[in-house]
Parts: sequence; structure tokens; C-alpha cells
Amino acid sequence: MRIYIGIDDTDGKRKDIKGTGRGTGRVAREAARRLSEKLKVKVMAVTRHQLAKLPTIKFTSNNGAKCVIAQVNHEFKINEIINAVISTVKELQLPRSNAGISCLKNSASKEAIDLALKAKKFKIKKQDVYKVAEKNGIILVEISGTGEGIIGAFSAAVLASTVNDGRFIDIGTIRSLSGVMTVSELLKRGVDKVKAINGSRVHLNDLVIVDKVRPKMENFKAVLYVKRGAKAWEPIMID
Repeated sequence: MRIYIGIDDTDGKRKDIKGTGRGTGRVAREAARRLSEKLKVKVMAVTRHQLAKLPTIKFTSNNGAKCVIAQVNHEFKINEIINAVISTVKELQLPRSNAGISCLKNSASKEAIDLALKAKKFKIKKQDVYKVAEKNGIILVEISGTGEGIIGAFSAAVLASTVNDGRFIDIGTIRSLSGVMTVSELLKRGVDKVKAINGSRVHLNDLVIVDKVRPKMENFKAVLYVKRGAKAWEPIMID
């Protein structure tokens, strides 16, 4: 069984407070690490999903919600996973956060997907999220403040379950890459495919700058889009 754990709004109003570096992406990746190491959960990836950027929506920087994707046995205690994530969020969230998490099992209904897609363009109401989540068995947990983070958490989990939204911020060993490497080597580190944004052919022995690799999710494949640079292909981040 695949589960999608959405996390959002853990960074209060200032994630740039000196010495913290605790944006929601960091919190999600740490939650994933602890699930893997402490609960022996098979974490597949951590993803980022772009939501609406409107004056009526409060967000820290770019309003990107995160999702931890994991494969678990049917008998595995979902509550144990949720409690572990809650514990991580409580520990790492910044003051004045409105943190919330969600947990979706396997796949989302059309109703849930439609609401999550709406969140990419418009402001949606917390009560609407609760209504759809309850009908579709999606777990929501408000952790701090107003709990508005459940909106982004719900959206991230549902969007990730479509396997065609957002980008991977942690999969394989992409977080440890730096410098330049060949496409062939990159395909061994968590990226499934490298595609030129202009449609040009990319060869296995071509060089790619890999200082910040964040592949797009396409059919649950990590597809890295690149543009031609002076000496090597340069990664492009696509939401």
C-alpha cells in the first residue's frame, strides 16, 4: 500500500531566522528520514506541490506544500506513522506556524483531486477540505496555530497521488549531488529521465550540472528537464 503524507505551514512567518533553515521542505525530509530509520518504513520520495499565490493567502515564500511518499505493508500501523510525523513537525516547526498534516492511502477520488487542483489556482476553505477528506477517508491533523496547514497538506497528498504533479525534492541520492556528471551517472542517482526543454536530444555521455537537481513528477517518474548551457546541460525546475 502506498501512502501520501502531506505537510504544510511549519515555517511560521520567518523561515529565514538565522540558524534555523527549517522550511517545510526540511521538516518533510527529516520526517521521511526518521520514518525510514526509526520505523523502517520504505520511503520512496519527498515531493513539492505548488499552490496558489494570491494576496488573500498567507504563505512564507512560494506556497509550496510538501508530501512524503512511502510504501507500507497493509498491516502496518498507519497511526504510528502519523504520530511520528506529528512529533517531527512539533519539534521542528517555527514559532507562529499553522502546521497541519494529512495522510492519504493509495489513491484519491475525483472529488478530492478536483479540490486539490482548485487549490493550485484559488483560495479554498478549510471546511471544504474537511468535508471532502471525511467523505474520502483522508486523515487530517491540525498541529499548531490556526491549523490552516491542513489545506496545503491535503492538497499535496492528493496531488502527489495523481503521480503527475509537482517535483521531487528528495529521491534517490539527488540531495548529495554536486558539480557535473554525465547523464548516464545521473540516471543511477534517482533521476529516471533527462529531457531537453526545447526537445533536443540528450545523450547518455552528455554532461549535466547537478548542484540542484529537482526532477518533475511524470507518471511517478523523476524527469529532469534541462536547457543547454555553455559547457553542460543546466537543470530547470518545473512545477
